[in-house]
Amino acid sequence: APTGLIERYAELLFASYAGLRIVHMVRDPRDRYEASLARWPGGKGRAGGAVARWRYSTALAERHARRHPSGYLIVRFEDLVRDTERTLHRVCDFVGAAYTPAMLQMGAAPKLRRTLEAGGGTATQLLRREFIGGHRGTVSAYELAFMQLHLRRRMRAYGYTLDEDLLS
Repeated sequence: APTGLIERYAELLFASYAGLRIVHMVRDPRDRYEASLARWPGGKGRAGGAVARWRYSTALAERHARRHPSGYLIVRFEDLVRDTERTLHRVCDFVGAAYTPAMLQMGAAPKLRRTLEAGGGTATQLLRREFIGGHRGTVSAYELAFMQLHLRRRMRAYGYTLDEDLLS
């Protein structure tokens, strides 16, 4: 289940449960920020808070993956959207579950499925590519420039392309 910053408790969870597997989803910080603005328009911290949370989350992910290579998997949201089946195979292999094509239909998560369909998802493509790059034209150039300034190296390490010429 998606839970914000649960990675803070990973070491406690690994100490408590033998054979634990954790899948850590990483998303482009600019799109993550755009989604948070849509959900909480009056939120505090704005881009600065978003930078701090993303940096903290990815630093924890990297540390846990180093300490628990067989128990911690980092998956990019964009990979799940663009290449859903292959990414899902990878996750299933990691957690020791058999992949079935029915997983793509999200029948075991009816509430999430309804939410995705209400957002324009179809029976064959619940996760849409429109969820990628939504920050462009939505988040101010000043906020994007700030985020990229402070996350540049880490974003590149995760394969995110920086937007150029944000400020003239």
